Amino acid sequence: MSYLCRTNIRFLMMKETRQTILQKAFLIFLEKGYYGTSISDIQKGLDIGRATLYHHFANKEELFFAIIDEIFMPMGSDVQTEDTSEMTISELIIHLKKKLFDEVNWLKKQQIGLVDFFMLSAEALRLKPDYHEISEKMHAKAVTIWSQAIMNSIKNGEVKETIDITQTAKLFIYVKHGIGLLSNRRNLEESITEMQNGYESIYQLIKK
Repeated sequence: MSYLCRTNIRFLMMKETRQTILQKAFLIFLEKGYYGTSISDIQKGLDIGRATLYHHFANKEELFFAIIDEIFMPMGSDVQTEDTSEMTISELIIHLKKKLFDEVNWLKKQQIGLVDFFMLSAEALRLKPDYHEISEKMHAKAVTIWSQAIMNSIKNGEVKETIDITQTAKLFIYVKHGIGLLSNRRNLEESITEMQNGYESIYQLIKK
């Protein structure tokens, strides 16, 4: 086997190990939070030596920020990368219901609640103020998505023309934020159902 081939194999193995650390440590941070998680917790959860962990990440903070950048933020922006520009409100609600169904199955499997995501986000914002700008951009994108759906619905006569488009879009967004903050691991399915009901209630209020 050539030197170049051996080097490539080592590189791929290191990359795979790093991804495994990120994914498993992500679940530990979700469960315990940044301040409640120690390096020992991460070692125990991953069943790796401290030297291996420090080979990839200098400290807990560096690992945490890598998780936020490479796993957490992409998860939050996943729905925003899809083309929903032609959807009406009713179509967007159906689309998001499927997303919520997929989310709840993943959360149940990992024994994690919606609130864990919001708590982790709050810790990231506190530890690194730069995330405020990213968070604001994601919020603005969500407003744009809902606003477009509202405009599509107005255009086809589905909802009232007199509604405030931007404020109504924000109401739809706040449904998830509010219920997510009040949820826990025990009533996860109830929280998802309440979220869906919230979307439907706002829709019924603005529907013609």
